[in-house]
Amino acid sequence: MNSPGRFTIRQVAERTKLSTQVIRKWEERYELIKPQRLSNGYRVYTQQDVETILRVKALVDQNYSLQTAVMNVKQQSDFSEDTIVPLEKERLKSHFVEKLIKAGSNCEEAALLRLLQRAHFEYPIDAFIQKVVLPFLKQVGDLWESGGWSEYQEHISSQVVRDYISHLRKGIAQDPEMPLILGTCLPYEMHEIPVHIMLLQAAQKGWRSMFLCPSPAVGAIEKAVERLQPMKVILSAMTVQPFSKDDQLLGRLDHFAVQHPHIQFFLGGSGAIQYTEGKKLRAIIVTEDLNEVLQIPR
Repeated sequence: MNSPGRFTIRQVAERTKLSTQVIRKWEERYELIKPQRLSNGYRVYTQQDVETILRVKALVDQNYSLQTAVMNVKQQSDFSEDTIVPLEKERLKSHFVEKLIKAGSNCEEAALLRLLQRAHFEYPIDAFIQKVVLPFLKQVGDLWESGGWSEYQEHISSQVVRDYISHLRKGIAQDPEMPLILGTCLPYEMHEIPVHIMLLQAAQKGWRSMFLCPSPAVGAIEKAVERLQPMKVILSAMTVQPFSKDDQLLGRLDHFAVQHPHIQFFLGGSGAIQYTEGKKLRAIIVTEDLNEVLQIPR
């Protein structure tokens, strides 16, 4: 076809790297584009049609469902890969969090699991964590601290989230040749979900990941590190309880880290940040910068 800005379906397929069958499916089932037809029945596509298809493809490549990707592109004419936060997904975010709170309030484990699965289907993993899981957990914490929820309601909701995040991480194929990152709570620290989230993100970036446990016994972290020889260790304390229960804990772990210079030790969590303010450590890096922690040395 010689007309500028007009393409056959095969030319569109070449430009989008999609098969002609997929293009027809998107056109007919989702009414994504409406190409003109020549007198001989051949479809004629415009440059705008090609760009629309590429927008949907970009979203699908980011793990959005096809239906959501099509809906987003139809709603947003000023699509940008750098600024995409679909309005429909913002609505879904509030919807999922509200539904999760309701299910958690009623201690409905099966409903909590179904909602997490549906939200995960709608979002790429990073967005699922940032837009659904973390807002939900914050509301759970606020409800528990204010007395609006019982300990059992908080426990059921947190447990379902923890198990689901752990399931996602274990479902990511891990290359045995890649370096190992070990994550653990400090002794006397029971808030393990942040560690599971970090290890999930580490697995996405190619790390082999392993979780030790919440509130490990004194000395268990050191023994696990000596046996497993990870490249990096993530230590987490969301409360100051580990340090108030054992005022020698941080010093012992820092001394252990000094003795293992080939292993990087990172300490994070609101409790750790609060406790270590003004303190100097010799080997353990106190940080909230996840990118620094998860960077794989080349």
